[in-house]
Amino acid sequence: MKAIFLIAFTLLDVALGVDLWLARSPAAQLPGPPALNPISLPVSASLPAETPTLGLLEVKEPDPLTFLTQVAGVSGLYLASQRKGRWVVTARGTRWSVGPAGVFTARVLHPVVSSQSAARAALTFLKGWGLGRGVDPVPRVRPERHGQELVFERRYRGVRLEGASVTITLNARGAITGARGVDDRVEGERGRLLPVIPASEAVLAWIQGRPAADRPAIRAVHLMFLRPRSGAAIAWEEPPVWELTFQDRRPVYINAQTGEVEGGSARP
Repeated sequence: MKAIFLIAFTLLDVALGVDLWLARSPAAQLPGPPALNPISLPVSASLPAETPTLGLLEVKEPDPLTFLTQVAGVSGLYLASQRKGRWVVTARGTRWSVGPAGVFTARVLHPVVSSQSAARAALTFLKGWGLGRGVDPVPRVRPERHGQELVFERRYRGVRLEGASVTITLNARGAITGARGVDDRVEGERGRLLPVIPASEAVLAWIQGRPAADRPAIRAVHLMFLRPRSGAAIAWEEPPVWELTFQDRRPVYINAQTGEVEGGSARP
């Protein structure tokens, strides 16, 4: 009788061991609800892993006279003139023009080749005019017909402020010939600080309810703040957004705090 009990307990232990092994085996997992099943995301690039905590970004653009005071000094304002809605002044061999929307252009009257690298010379140029705040020191380089362009993105806590970049132009000899961009002033964050939703969640928010045939491949996903396109705005607050870029259609912007698709005339 004792031997029978020992055999029974041994068989029970083996059965429990098999059950535990099956429970831990991925192949033995029961399928969950459809909403929890893996979805093939139409993304051709790796998704960012960063999920910072951000609030609404408060940004102000300086009025034209404040900008000209920065680049030309108080005495330079006496030489400023208004032409077709833009203020123009020449200071230290550079002619500056700035409009009501804060967009400026600069033309170097006598370009000089610098002994520094192109990126270093361009960054020195920006800082010399007080325009180096918050710009990424490593620019994007774009070929241009008579030279090249260096695009310096403006960032806040590592997140790009889209539409607020500064572009430096260089001629074929590598001399700086001009600049254009905006000189927005980031005032900080306002409102409640909220965790940014994961990039995968933003992609899911976009494809939710869309037929499979209308899900083009997403080329890249980037976290950014958008600058309003309206020239009437002199101060604004913007939430962080995930930008979804495609091959043959306009980008889509997903609010990185609420998961809602952003839209409206203020979008680029």
